Amino acid sequence: MILFKNMHIFTRRVFAVLLLAVAFALHADNKQANEAIQSGLEKMKSADYSSAAGYFIDAKLFADETFLKAKSIKLAAEAYRKGGLKYKEFQMLEKLLSSYPTHVDYAKTVDREFELGDKFYEGERDNLFNWIPLGKDKDRTREVYEKALKRGPFARRAPDARLRLGRIYMDEYMNQEALKAFRETISMYPNTRPHKYAMLELASLLLRLSEKGDGDGKYAREAKEVLIQIKENYENDPETAWVNQALLKINDVSAERMHDLAKFYHKMGRDEPATRYLSDVVRKYPDADISDDSESLLASIDEQYNPVPADKKPPKKLKYQLYDNIQMPKTVSPIIVSPENSDGKWLLPIRDLEIGEIKKIRETEENNSNE
Repeated sequence: MILFKNMHIFTRRVFAVLLLAVAFALHADNKQANEAIQSGLEKMKSADYSSAAGYFIDAKLFADETFLKAKSIKLAAEAYRKGGLKYKEFQMLEKLLSSYPTHVDYAKTVDREFELGDKFYEGERDNLFNWIPLGKDKDRTREVYEKALKRGPFARRAPDARLRLGRIYMDEYMNQEALKAFRETISMYPNTRPHKYAMLELASLLLRLSEKGDGDGKYAREAKEVLIQIKENYENDPETAWVNQALLKINDVSAERMHDLAKFYHKMGRDEPATRYLSDVVRKYPDADISDDSESLLASIDEQYNPVPADKKPPKKLKYQLYDNIQMPKTVSPIIVSPENSDGKWLLPIRDLEIGEIKKIRETEENNSNE
């Protein structure tokens, strides 16, 4: 009994010693973290933002308390922001949102990510080296927009960001990703400015894809649906002229596809489906470039079909916009120095602009000579 009691007392004392050791260690680590933060703040005062951020990141590693870790990352993000290192700031914001979301203003932090994405989209790039202004980091727009949109799909800046992301995908030949981005912009953000432009971009991309090869015609069908919707929603928009021409182009693509199918079936000896496809081309797409060929082929297959004489057919709709030719105004300003007489100084003739007193003198001379 006495032995058991002594062992119990010994265990309690050992446990207490361990608790004191852990508490001391925690205190020591938090003390180191606070010292690193203080060093970082001193560097901030001297505008050495890169070194300051390094101290704040060290503080995060030293700290044991969650609030102190979050504080360290916040300070690092602020240092990178003041130092103009946008991508490193973005990385700190991502750490805050991923690991310490309850310690930040979530909406404000996500909005800052969108703002950084906008800066990258506008062409801003970070310097690769802090000490020399040579070399620029790669474009980070796509990465920043992708992550920001996952965190704030309906944030204030999200509609423009998703539309821009679709354009980036398109420029990088990521066509399926671009289609998805444009479709999401249309469905998620009705009655916004990006909504219209997403429809135009989607229609344009679908049109190009349909021209490259559209086995089942799905791209052409969707493009036509989108173009018709644009006409209905934005009847008086300046883009209507392009939409009308795009519809004619889509009809050309659809007609060519059906004509090719008809030729295939005719070659295989199956004139019934060939006749059906050719009839559809003539009936549905009379303005298509291939419609005359389809009509000729249909007449050769079906003896009962009587094609309309060429002089009786209405003119086909114009598929390309015409502009009036406006000549550039003629330049009558006299030449002061010609290139061959300038000892290689000028590549173009230097003309007298005839302004101010010089113009008045020349006009007076011309009037006197006319008299």
